[in-house]
Amino acid sequence: MSLKKVWLAIINNGIKEGFDEDLKIHIKIANFIAILIILFTLPFIIINLNDVRVALIRSSAMLVPLVGLFFIYIGWHKFGRLVIALAFPLIIYILGALILINEGTFGFAPKMWIIGSSVLPFMVFDYKDWKYIILSLLVVLFLLLTFDKVNAKINLPGLTQNLDRPQMRRIATIGTFLLITSVVFYVKKELFYSKEKVKEQNNKLQEINQELVASEEEIKQANAELQTLNEDLNEKKTLLANALKDIRSSLNYAKTIQEAIIFPRINILKDFFKEYFYIYKPKEEVGGDFIFIENINDFLAIAFGDATGHGIPGALMSMMAISVIDRALHNKKLKTPGEKLSYSRDLIINLLKQGQTTSKDGFDVALIMYYPEKQELLFSGAGISLYKFANGQIEKYKADRYPIGYYATYKYFNDIQIDLNPGDVFYIFSDGFIDQFGGNFNTKLGRKNIEKILARIANLPMAEQKNILEDIFIQWMGNNKQIDDISFLGFRI
Repeated sequence: MSLKKVWLAIINNGIKEGFDEDLKIHIKIANFIAILIILFTLPFIIINLNDVRVALIRSSAMLVPLVGLFFIYIGWHKFGRLVIALAFPLIIYILGALILINEGTFGFAPKMWIIGSSVLPFMVFDYKDWKYIILSLLVVLFLLLTFDKVNAKINLPGLTQNLDRPQMRRIATIGTFLLITSVVFYVKKELFYSKEKVKEQNNKLQEINQELVASEEEIKQANAELQTLNEDLNEKKTLLANALKDIRSSLNYAKTIQEAIIFPRINILKDFFKEYFYIYKPKEEVGGDFIFIENINDFLAIAFGDATGHGIPGALMSMMAISVIDRALHNKKLKTPGEKLSYSRDLIINLLKQGQTTSKDGFDVALIMYYPEKQELLFSGAGISLYKFANGQIEKYKADRYPIGYYATYKYFNDIQIDLNPGDVFYIFSDGFIDQFGGNFNTKLGRKNIEKILARIANLPMAEQKNILEDIFIQWMGNNKQIDDISFLGFRI
């Protein structure tokens, strides 16, 4: 280790990160003074190296500054600095008493050193530590007042060393001068570097302050722009709130109209079937799923449909679908559900000018014509199939895959005749039910799962079946959003 590193290690003894600059300077000064005291004590030890006892007694005086350094090292800064501030006058007092020279010579030199050391507390302690400064000065004053009396009473034979007056004064004067100038020089140096550091920090702070001023101007300008934007936003927010209020009002009115068309007709089913249930959950206030029930002469017509889209577009399309289906049902020339669906498709294509435009709007529908007298059921489907549960088995009557609307391949819809027995259960549902995402793996509920569920619950009362299906759908959906309109019809012959 180099001499410089050793010096820095001693001077920085007890200094830790987080100390402020004033505390660091005072700790360094205390360490520096301790080193000076040790160095100035060495000549008194070397004078009588031939007398081991005297050398040991004098070297013991070096313990005081060493103890001060130790206290600073372990973190007792104020106490360690107090010990060092008192070390110099105490050591001179002890060494002076041990020299035992005549009163004239002996009295002058130690007093000079003690008086000179009275400057040390001001350099070792900050002004806020005034209690330690006063304590140190009181000790120095006590030493000066008692020095002559104590000196006159101490007589240690064999330790006397006669030095003439001029030589002793010269040593005292030079020593005091060197001590004070060394400490003052070191203090000035530390203060200089500290001021330079403060100056550098002030320059940086000034630069930062200038940047902050510039930033403040930018912030003010940004705030002004933001205020303008907020005013515009509040104005648009008000307009939007009013528009949403109007839309909400319109949606509620549309919902009322749609429900007025759909739900009163559901009650017709109680005159024809033992039990039935109907589940209707539009994705929004209104939806594209619909059911149209009509008692026409000798048969009951049930049109269960899913129009293109959902929300307002879906609701508009469903109203058009009901109108078209109603027209087809009352056309006496059309005898079967397949004929009525084919006729409905032609009407939709003409109404929407499909073929001339890119419009692919339309609807899927399952159309049932139930003849209670003959216990016969005719079915034709456009994209929506019919399920029957009888004798513990689920049977599916597949719908044609093309919709009521424009399709590339033009075909007529097929009719399916179904013989009935008491207790037969029928189900129709839209694809919103089976396409819903959820479950543990966020997959579609699926047609196969629905078929298994229906086979399990078909013998239960219809009201109970409805509750089970609604619970299954809610549990399956979980935290996901409903992706489409939901409708489900079940009835027992």
